[in-house]
Amino acid sequence: MKKLFSFVLILVLVLTLAAAASADPMVLYAAHDGVRVYAETNTASQVYKTLSMADPVLIEQSASGWYATLVEDPAGGQTLGWIPAADLVTTPPCSHS
Repeated sequence: MKKLFSFVLILVLVLTLAAAASADPMVLYAAHDGVRVYAETNTASQVYKTLSMADPVLIEQSASGWYATLVEDPAGGQTLGWIPAADLVTTPPCSHS
């Protein structure tokens, strides 16, 4: 019985740690100047803001080649803004001026 209890306790601990690790937010970076944050997952939708190269972007979710981040909406609250995945990179790019 002690072995079963120990096993269950270890399993719960491992699953809790795994869930905490996956809850860490993902940060990506604008790959170039002029990266647009759109209202929807298409480039014909409203542009909420424009990013500069290497601006950090906290990712909230992803969908079919797009990443969502929180942005201020026109009413003053927050909403999801969408960025094409091709416009984001995993490490900040260097600018050569």
